Amino acid sequence: MSLYRVDMADSVQSVRARIRDPRDRSRDIASLIEQLGGTFHDAWVTLDDFDTVMIVELPSDVSANALWSVVKASEAVTQVRVQNIISLEQHVEGLKQALAVDYTPPQGPTWDKNAPGTVADFERVAQPELADGSDYMVCVADCNPESIRAMLRAPHDRTPAVTSVIHQLGGQFRKAWITLTEYDACMIVSLPDDIAANALWSVLKAGEGVVKVRVQSVVSLDDHAEALRRAAQVTYTPPQGATWEK
Repeated sequence: MSLYRVDMADSVQSVRARIRDPRDRSRDIASLIEQLGGTFHDAWVTLDDFDTVMIVELPSDVSANALWSVVKASEAVTQVRVQNIISLEQHVEGLKQALAVDYTPPQGPTWDKNAPGTVADFERVAQPELADGSDYMVCVADCNPESIRAMLRAPHDRTPAVTSVIHQLGGQFRKAWITLTEYDACMIVSLPDDIAANALWSVLKAGEGVVKVRVQSVVSLDDHAEALRRAAQVTYTPPQGATWEK
């Protein structure tokens, strides 16, 4: 089971329906989460772009995707965002894992040909498929000038170095791209759990080679299809239109 933060922005129809029938919707949401095999923890109403914030526990990212589909299909909300979160205790465990990782960021004298830890020290290692685990999209942004200069001095593929980090955390590197957006690069990786994902975030962030790191769970199209099948079996009545007329 994993923790998720769910943010929802209500539609105008939904707000009007709740004005007509003001009540706590927690039980309805809890029923929805339970049908997906999860547990509802708590919810708050905000004064931000998203009207409601919830903390829920779900069996997997497929269940989280099913939740997204059910809520989005109801037309009661205009936006839905579901993201992995972890407890402070899990974060500490992630930091412990990060501490044990050997990783040299691409900055300063990193790529001195005679220095230890250069790209020559890393080899592409074939890893078996993960029996249990999740896929994550990892985006890194704002590589600092020193990091860029180091790459200019010795242009090369950083994939082996990053792959080594992923393997040390019990995961598998999938694919990587360089982008022309706010993020300089993004990659798809498989990791055992959210703690390992948090450890990866810590390793990359502590290297000072990048300013921003974003790690988010993703699901395959096959898993999304499975999530839609689960969503289709859920009973849920959204607070919109004439739903709450007596």
